Amino acid sequence: MYHDSMKSEILNDKEMELLKFLVIARSNNEIAEKLAIPYDIVKNRIKVLYSKLKVKNRIQAIIYCINNGILDSYDENNNKKMP
Repeated sequence: MYHDSMKSEILNDKEMELLKFLVIARSNNEIAEKLAIPYDIVKNRIKVLYSKLKVKNRIQAIIYCINNGILDSYDENNNKKMP
Protein backbone atom coordinates (compact mmCIF):
# COMPACT_ATOMS: atom_id res chain seq x y z
CA MET A 1 0.00 0.00 0.00
CA TYR A 2 1.27 3.45 -0.82
CA HIS A 3 0.30 6.45 1.29
CA ASP A 4 -0.62 9.31 -1.04
CA SER A 5 -0.09 12.13 1.48
CA MET A 6 3.46 11.17 2.43
CA LYS A 7 4.28 10.08 -1.12
CA SER A 8 3.30 13.39 -2.63
CA GLU A 9 5.45 15.30 -0.14
CA ILE A 10 8.58 13.29 -0.86
CA LEU A 11 8.38 11.39 -4.14
CA ASN A 12 6.77 12.17 -7.47
CA ASP A 13 4.95 9.54 -9.54
CA LYS A 14 8.03 8.62 -11.59
CA GLU A 15 10.04 8.12 -8.42
CA MET A 16 7.31 5.95 -6.90
CA GLU A 17 7.28 3.88 -10.08
CA LEU A 18 11.05 3.52 -9.84
CA LEU A 19 10.78 2.54 -6.17
CA LYS A 20 8.37 -0.25 -7.13
CA PHE A 21 11.03 -1.68 -9.44
CA LEU A 22 13.64 -1.45 -6.70
CA VAL A 23 11.36 -3.31 -4.30
CA ILE A 24 11.01 -6.22 -6.69
CA ALA A 25 14.79 -6.27 -7.25
CA ARG A 26 14.89 -5.25 -10.90
CA SER A 27 18.30 -4.33 -12.28
CA ASN A 28 18.93 -0.94 -13.83
CA ASN A 29 18.92 -2.58 -17.26
CA GLU A 30 15.58 -4.26 -16.57
CA ILE A 31 14.11 -0.99 -15.33
CA ALA A 32 15.34 0.84 -18.44
CA GLU A 33 13.79 -1.81 -20.66
CA LYS A 34 10.43 -1.82 -18.81
CA LEU A 35 10.19 1.98 -18.81
CA ALA A 36 11.56 2.28 -22.35
CA ILE A 37 14.15 4.84 -21.29
CA PRO A 38 17.96 4.88 -21.55
CA TYR A 39 20.01 3.14 -18.87
CA ASP A 40 21.75 6.44 -17.98
CA ILE A 41 18.40 8.07 -17.22
CA VAL A 42 17.55 5.19 -14.88
CA LYS A 43 20.87 5.62 -13.08
CA ASN A 44 20.27 9.35 -12.76
CA ARG A 45 16.73 8.91 -11.44
CA ILE A 46 17.97 6.41 -8.86
CA LYS A 47 20.63 8.90 -7.72
CA VAL A 48 17.96 11.60 -7.38
CA LEU A 49 15.73 9.19 -5.45
CA TYR A 50 18.57 8.32 -3.07
CA SER A 51 19.36 12.00 -2.61
CA LYS A 52 15.74 12.87 -1.78
CA LEU A 53 15.55 10.04 0.73
CA LYS A 54 19.07 10.70 2.05
CA VAL A 55 20.09 7.06 1.54
CA LYS A 56 22.99 5.35 -0.19
CA ASN A 57 21.49 2.21 -1.71
CA ARG A 58 18.36 0.31 -2.70
CA ILE A 59 17.93 -1.50 0.60
CA GLN A 60 18.17 1.74 2.56
CA ALA A 61 15.64 3.37 0.21
CA ILE A 62 13.14 0.55 0.69
CA ILE A 63 13.61 0.50 4.47
CA TYR A 64 13.25 4.29 4.63
CA CYS A 65 10.00 4.15 2.67
CA ILE A 66 8.58 1.37 4.84
CA ASN A 67 9.60 3.10 8.07
CA ASN A 68 8.13 6.42 6.96
CA GLY A 69 4.81 5.08 5.70
CA ILE A 70 5.55 5.69 2.03
CA LEU A 71 5.59 1.98 1.35
CA ASP A 72 3.71 -0.44 3.61
CA SER A 73 4.21 -3.51 1.50
CA TYR A 74 5.22 -4.00 -2.03
CA ASP A 75 1.73 -4.42 -3.40
CA GLU A 76 -0.32 -7.01 -1.62
CA ASN A 77 -3.26 -4.60 -1.12
CA ASN A 78 -2.59 -2.06 -3.85
CA ASN A 79 -4.96 -2.00 -6.82
CA LYS A 80 -2.12 -1.22 -9.22
CA LYS A 81 -0.09 -4.21 -10.32
CA MET A 82 3.63 -4.19 -9.70
CA PRO A 83 5.71 -3.96 -12.88
